Amino acid sequence: MAPLFNGRLRAVAFRTAGAHIARGRQNIAKGIRRIDALCEGDIEGTKQFLDVLPQALETSAETVKRALDQAVREIELAEKREAEARDKIWRENFCPHAIILTERTVPSPIFAAAIIGVEKLLRIDLDLTQRPVSFVRRVLDRLPEGVIAFGKTVGFVINYSPDQAVRFDRNGQPIEILDKAVRPATAVLCLGRRPITAEALGLVFGK
Repeated sequence: MAPLFNGRLRAVAFRTAGAHIARGRQNIAKGIRRIDALCEGDIEGTKQFLDVLPQALETSAETVKRALDQAVREIELAEKREAEARDKIWRENFCPHAIILTERTVPSPIFAAAIIGVEKLLRIDLDLTQRPVSFVRRVLDRLPEGVIAFGKTVGFVINYSPDQAVRFDRNGQPIEILDKAVRPATAVLCLGRRPITAEALGLVFGK
């Protein structure tokens, strides 16, 4: 968060604000949890509490607005840098592979995909000792009729490089040349606001 909320003042002020908010709701614990969430950067989820912050922090509404605007910018910048770092690592470790295309792009039930891992469900690794011309046949040999949580298989994409891929139908006929690899989305379960990794879920559920 911005300097207004740093250090001891930040902790004391926000917990005081939590008590002010909670009195109106007859739930002090809930109010404090909401303020803790705001301290952690959850601006969207705590907008209903922002109107009381100037009074609780004994400062002006404009000061609070500037601090929150700065916090939003810092969060967006951190997210951008994190995404760029992940993409750099992905590119450095890229190996040609296939992604199964299914009738559903959003898994149902989503928790099943989160527990197992979306990439583990949809990715087919290729034998890189073989020539690329053999990739289609090898994918067809391993292509399932359907995928847990995603439904019926409708085709696949072979990612030859981070910037080159080809989409095929269920029978292996090429449909479209793509200028970037297809990357499946992720499904994440959270405990409170903290995401739980697929690996951790796998340990819990013995996957």
